[in-house]
Amino acid sequence: MKLTKILMCAMVAGAMAFGSDKAQATVISGNLYVPLNIKGTLSYVASAGKIKQATFTSKQILSYLGENYYTFPKGTQLAVGPNNYVYAISKTEVIADLTDAGFFYFEPSDTIDTSTGTFPSTASTYSEAGVVSVGFFSDDTTFVDNQYAFEVSGSYTYNEKDSAVTSGDVNQSSKFKSSNLSGYGYDYDVSDSELPVSGSASGSASGKVPVVL
Repeated sequence: MKLTKILMCAMVAGAMAFGSDKAQATVISGNLYVPLNIKGTLSYVASAGKIKQATFTSKQILSYLGENYYTFPKGTQLAVGPNNYVYAISKTEVIADLTDAGFFYFEPSDTIDTSTGTFPSTASTYSEAGVVSVGFFSDDTTFVDNQYAFEVSGSYTYNEKDSAVTSGDVNQSSKFKSSNLSGYGYDYDVSDSELPVSGSASGSASGKVPVVL
């Protein structure tokens, strides 16, 4: 993201989000966390001559991790935060860093980008496009050793607007879209074989974060 790139030395990170266009940002300890809502579809052979689909969501992922690895309070959400890591958060605190723990990754490529304005003295806009890769591992960093897992990628676009810095803060709004995610996954409820996965995702968020210049 633009804020991540420009303000890394200022100890501020921006974020991208899958999910609802109405997702609201959460600022915790001076960092912006954006709720991550993702839905995918796995295709599997149900019986001879019949292929069916199964879906997975952010809620199901959190449920699995909560039953097996963490104690999540009610209202816990997946979110993308500093360094494009994926976290489990409440409205007021970071509960778990799921990327550092090896459960999740979220990696946008930023293949091309363009901007207007002169941050931090004036309002600015930023747009980028590239390929985003997203992965989840329920039990092990080795893909084939998981009960539930997916690794998908697809093209995306990202657009951001930032206010000028006033009183040490910047107002940021951002919008992300990816409509052609695809890859492979595992779901041992329906098959013990690698399965094709498809999906789409989009999201938007806004929030005020402090900047130390």
